Amino acid sequence: MQASAQHLEEALTDCEARYRTLVDHAPEAIVVLDADAGQFVDANRQATRLFELPLDALLGSNPVALSPRTQPGGADSRELAWQRIEEALAGGAPTFEWVHRTSAGAELPCEVRLVRLPASGRRLVRGSVIDLSRERRLEQQLRQWQKLELLGQLAGGIAHDLNSILMAISASADVLAGDLPEPARLEAAWIQSAVVRGTALTQRLLGFLRGEEPCAVRLDLNAVVAETAQLLSRLLPGGIELLTRGEPGSFVRADRHELEQVLLNLLLNARDAMPRGGKITVSLRRMPAPVIRLRVQDSGQGMDDETRKRMFETFFTTKPEGQGSGLGLSIVQAIVRRAAGWIEVTSQPGQGTSVDVFLPDAGRAG
Repeated sequence: MQASAQHLEEALTDCEARYRTLVDHAPEAIVVLDADAGQFVDANRQATRLFELPLDALLGSNPVALSPRTQPGGADSRELAWQRIEEALAGGAPTFEWVHRTSAGAELPCEVRLVRLPASGRRLVRGSVIDLSRERRLEQQLRQWQKLELLGQLAGGIAHDLNSILMAISASADVLAGDLPEPARLEAAWIQSAVVRGTALTQRLLGFLRGEEPCAVRLDLNAVVAETAQLLSRLLPGGIELLTRGEPGSFVRADRHELEQVLLNLLLNARDAMPRGGKITVSLRRMPAPVIRLRVQDSGQGMDDETRKRMFETFFTTKPEGQGSGLGLSIVQAIVRRAAGWIEVTSQPGQGTSVDVFLPDAGRAG
């Protein structure tokens, strides 16, 4: 009789160990709620990771404490949670989406499935919780890429139409240049120069949409900076001063239109960081590496730590919806890397931003 009892005890111990192994190595977070005590009485390792709480703290908590006050639909989390729990206690197996909250305050979109556990004299509910954060991020990125695909198709059509418009502007500027007195001819010449640049950009856009590779050539970065700054200076508000400081012999190997795109993105970001006006300085310097440093510095509002950490993320933007795609700096980084360069950013809230682009020095390449 004693041997039989010992065998039974060993079997129960083995069964409990197998159960604990299965629960602790389950891919989803698992919690057990005592409905009468109103708190969790068991949880697996994945649950402690999901809610970012040690086991003892998690066992003293409950679903409501780990949720925001209301759910996305506006329902009160406490009322809705107990409604689902009572449904499980009545024999149902409700499965639903829920927003939980970690100990650090981050919101977690989850899928939750509840079921009542058999327990003599106790009302226990087992909750299986699956983190949907990654799935939601992928869905958002897919929507963004679908928008970009449509935008690309639209951009192709616009580029063709824009070429026709630019040709008409160019023809008109030619006529004006022949009829106007000398001072006004300079303005007509500037129009023709802008048309040439616009045509080149539309051709670059069409080439990009067709999958053509950029054309890297040896460029005088001084000339690129001066011409791009002159073009943008006419688009800056009156309260913003734009200064350029070149350095002789600053040659790099890159695609000219891509370099212009880098400069335009950085200058427009600097402009947007100074809604009340300020100063933008674009400077070049040959470094010992040997590399050329292109610096775009503004006296704007600057960035906090979180913004600096995410500024190169695709689709990340601090601008209001509809005013920024979140692609500008990610494209700048891609272009600079393609030219074998790198970027360094210095910024503090209220102290402006300095963006340094380092590109290999091609001055000695001949």
